[in-house]
Amino acid sequence: MTTLGRRCVETWEVIPGKVVRHRRWDETVACPRCDRIVCAKAPPSVLDGGKLGPVLVTEALCNKVLNGMPIERQARDFQRQGVPIAASTLGRSVAAVLALLVPVARRILVRIKDSERVQLDATGLRVLDRKAALGVFRDTLWALIGDRRWVYFEALESGDADAIEALLQGADSRQLPVRRHRDAQLRREEMEAPPTGLPRPWTQAAGPSSAGRGPARDGGLAALRATLRHREAGHP
Repeated sequence: MTTLGRRCVETWEVIPGKVVRHRRWDETVACPRCDRIVCAKAPPSVLDGGKLGPVLVTEALCNKVLNGMPIERQARDFQRQGVPIAASTLGRSVAAVLALLVPVARRILVRIKDSERVQLDATGLRVLDRKAALGVFRDTLWALIGDRRWVYFEALESGDADAIEALLQGADSRQLPVRRHRDAQLRREEMEAPPTGLPRPWTQAAGPSSAGRGPARDGGLAALRATLRHREAGHP
């Protein structure tokens, strides 16, 4: 038979992961002269004396944050694979890794404060709290995006403007009032005082009671766009 040609057929497949057990033998030695006993120093780990490796804990953290998979369900999955692990142990290990990422999160917030353009939005968040009347506390989760690159989340007890302004304290940008506003945007050069004769864009809304709804919000944004077009045209 003469080969006329070949065609490429692609299929996607998955290679299931597996859990492995690593054993380390720590040597203990004694001095023949002074009888001092010394043990080899253990390598650094997520938890002191913990039996969970850093890759396993990081995988659990990513499944929890990115995929929303509960810690209890992940612990049961590991148990089916033969790992003697409790949900509480896995949860403490994940919390320890999150604590290591706190400096990174703070640095991202600094980057957002230095950004030229900041977008932010808030949504309600239910938090378990034994001290609350019904065992659940209503929190506010703020999402901040700086220059469409840096993303930061912060859970605040209040969803009003004072709370988010306190979080952004020290930023170079002048801030739009964000009371009841969604997708509020902050931009340094846009928030400078407008030229004489031009209205402040955020005063076009009909007050806080109607902010974020219908024509009041649209009017404020329209005035902001008109002000920017006026500046781009080179008018003083």
